[in-house]
Amino acid sequence: MAEHQNTSIVRALFDASARQDVDGVLNLLADDVVFHIPGSSPIAGTYRGKDEALAFWGRLAQLSDAPPQSELLHALTDGESTAVAVWKTRASRKGQILEDVLGYIFELRDGKIASARNLAADPEAADRFWSA
Repeated sequence: MAEHQNTSIVRALFDASARQDVDGVLNLLADDVVFHIPGSSPIAGTYRGKDEALAFWGRLAQLSDAPPQSELLHALTDGESTAVAVWKTRASRKGQILEDVLGYIFELRDGKIASARNLAADPEAADRFWSA
């Protein structure tokens, strides 16, 4: 059975991100995309539009010793407009290491990611890491 378009889009996003393919990432986002990163760290907030989404990823790079590494574990969809990604991440910052399982709940529209809400298995650890 062929993979659903929604999970294919999620996989393509993670693949482009892993390759640091900015154009590939941007092509998968709606112009008015909204990313919501919960918490109280310097990366927390709501990012609206492609420019702010890029600024978010730039902020991650600026705060990290090296680009965070992600491994997509699962991509699921309701078959309509929602997809969920679960992945492991590893980031280093100021000699500290963060390893966590994260999730995104994506809303898709016209074959593009319209919104994404980040979830962390340990949100307090993520806040401490990015705030250190």
